[in-house]
Amino acid sequence: MKRKKSSGREKPSVFSFKGKEMDIRKIGQKLDVATILEGSVRKADNRLRITVQLINVADGYHLWSEEFERQLGDIFAIQDEISMAIVDKLRVELLDEEKERLVQVETRNLEAYNCYLKGKWFWNKRGGENLLKAIEFFQEAIKIDPEFAPAYAGLADAYLTFPGYSPRPPGEYYRLAKETTLKALEVDKENVEANVVLAMINIYNWKWSEGVERLKKIINRHPNNPLPRYFLSEVLLFQGNFRQAIEEKKRVLQLDPLSFVCQRNLGMTYFYAHEYEKALSAFHKAAELNPASFWNLIYTALTYFELADYEPASWYLEKAASVPGTQNYSLPIRGLFLARKGEKDKARKILRELEVKYQSPQEYISPFFLAVLCVVLDENDKAFNYLEEAYVSQDQWLHYVKVVSMFDAVRSDPRYQSLLQQMGLTPELIL
Repeated sequence: MKRKKSSGREKPSVFSFKGKEMDIRKIGQKLDVATILEGSVRKADNRLRITVQLINVADGYHLWSEEFERQLGDIFAIQDEISMAIVDKLRVELLDEEKERLVQVETRNLEAYNCYLKGKWFWNKRGGENLLKAIEFFQEAIKIDPEFAPAYAGLADAYLTFPGYSPRPPGEYYRLAKETTLKALEVDKENVEANVVLAMINIYNWKWSEGVERLKKIINRHPNNPLPRYFLSEVLLFQGNFRQAIEEKKRVLQLDPLSFVCQRNLGMTYFYAHEYEKALSAFHKAAELNPASFWNLIYTALTYFELADYEPASWYLEKAASVPGTQNYSLPIRGLFLARKGEKDKARKILRELEVKYQSPQEYISPFFLAVLCVVLDENDKAFNYLEEAYVSQDQWLHYVKVVSMFDAVRSDPRYQSLLQQMGLTPELIL
């Protein structure tokens, strides 16, 4: 679609028109675009028939239409033909380098490409089981085509994301993420996703300046790629720069309206900014894309709790707790709810149960979540011990220490200020 000059208002996504019979001109007006590409795909045995037409929104005139009939194995060649035909009809002037990038295909192996797409699908859905499937599909794609750079980058991204859902310490996943990223860059040093992962590995190792500078360079080179913007928005959130974090996430959603992860994390940003009604709206939109997401359920529960609407808060917490393999994250939230409702003895019982598990080498309990529970139970010395352990173990959740409201009670404590300085999250650091 060729977009018209922005009117400043938020636009719906193409996906919102799925299954609806509407005049193409009305759809174009709602999307605020000048042209729409419409098409259909039919498959018979090993043959594909793709019909494509480019429509001018103003008058409904068909600027161009064509039918492509090919063997399934020629799918990449069809992509190239369609891309360049549209560019020609839209009279878009591209440099030779941009044309080359437009039709560049990282693999000619259809089986490897399908595995890669399945990996991206499960990566975007999140959750422990989904990420394990994503890892398996990326590994299979690499096995089929060892020179397929995006598959390495996807695998690295899955490793980077997994600590938020895994029963294992995060450090080993960061190591795997870095090894796989470097392999991707050996194959293709310009791969955007691999460069983004490398930037975030710096961030997760408290090297903020290096990570942020790399993200900015990627955005300058690829301003319409949503991935680096999404991760930059996360860094802005960690820093407590809510306004810019929200602006960046909204930009990401304009570029990728179906990004469940960004929609959910937009809600998280509103939550930490104490804009709870907007947070709920974002979480409900995210649930339309992925209703079973553990962290979307948890943050919806937390938001209702902050609004003192305890019945839906409890319902969402119970639903989250029913997700397999997530008890070590849902249990601390249950303890938090009990402590803040004045049932501190019950909350302490949960804390003791988690501490026993924490001592076991068989399970990884996030020390950051233990620290949060200790703070609300006024066990501050123990809380700071857990925060230090979170720092040493590279606990991903420690990046939220500056924005989690439960730490308001200890922000004046010299140990808290020392931790922020260790992490490079001092108040003077502004992005």
